[in-house]
Amino acid sequence: MQLFIITQVVDLDDSNLSFFHRWLEKLSARADLVVVANRVGRYNLPANVRVFALGGKGVIGKTFSLWGYARKYLRESTGVLAHMCPEYVLAVWPCAKIHRKNILLWYTHKDARWQLRLAEKLVDKIFTASRESFRLPSKKLEATGHGIDTELFAPAGEPDVRRLLTVGRITPSKDLETMILAVKSLRIDGHNVIFDIVGAPYLNEDRIYFQSLEELAQNSGLSGVVKFLGPIPSSQLPDIYRGHGIFLHASKTGSLDKAMLEAMASGLYVVSSSEAFRFLPELYRYHENDAANLAAKIGEIIATKPILNLREIVSREHNLDSLINRISEYFLSKYDRTEK
Repeated sequence: MQLFIITQVVDLDDSNLSFFHRWLEKLSARADLVVVANRVGRYNLPANVRVFALGGKGVIGKTFSLWGYARKYLRESTGVLAHMCPEYVLAVWPCAKIHRKNILLWYTHKDARWQLRLAEKLVDKIFTASRESFRLPSKKLEATGHGIDTELFAPAGEPDVRRLLTVGRITPSKDLETMILAVKSLRIDGHNVIFDIVGAPYLNEDRIYFQSLEELAQNSGLSGVVKFLGPIPSSQLPDIYRGHGIFLHASKTGSLDKAMLEAMASGLYVVSSSEAFRFLPELYRYHENDAANLAAKIGEIIATKPILNLREIVSREHNLDSLINRISEYFLSKYDRTEK
């Protein structure tokens, strides 16, 4: 079996999408892969994986480049896996239709722009992390869990509850100011905590927000306590998680956050205000925009160090091997036995 895969980035050093390299490693044990990416950086994949970067300039140039790879490799492929790129679904669909190949789209984001709406009509199947992670109604949709590599994200000893962490894009929806104010309250109460923030702003409004956070930390007397570590490739995140004890999370998107699940798999305590994690016990949930409530939750965890294996939830419902099996089984079910 051969899969034709379209994705945004193949790069072990990318701070957002380096995790997809592990997907390719796992999939390569089940099929030969032809991978076409918008950008290709450093990678280390088995011999049965061919990786190509889209050439051309702009949408038209890249579309012609994608068509070239599709004409060359799609006929011999079982189907198409499109990872987080509905616009490329639109480009490859005519070729897939001609060769009667199924398209499986993986997509997890609150965004529902017109490219996604049209792609939903064209693909044969959609996989997503949870029902909240895909905002369009679709009979093609299947929630599969997030696909966390629990071999890579694993505990290493007892977590240091004095070291607080959050990971993700720096943007207003993450409510980082509430976390900083909670740290200030904890320090006033005598808790010798530190708070590391991994991530970077991307949009102009994010950069303005980031500057306000730096000023808040400085004006709160937290210089050296609140540290902005910038973007870090996911290959380095396991050590980051294991060096901390409590993961702080807030998101107003309502979707399951991959970083939160990685922290849970790594054995950290977590505290979240997101409705997506309402399945967690009350101790691990705080009121949105309520720094005092967040500080109280963190203080209780520091004092009691409760026993609750959050890793089991990730292993059971969001395991990468399970997701890879689901993807493989989907294409195997479509596989023409005459090709074997």
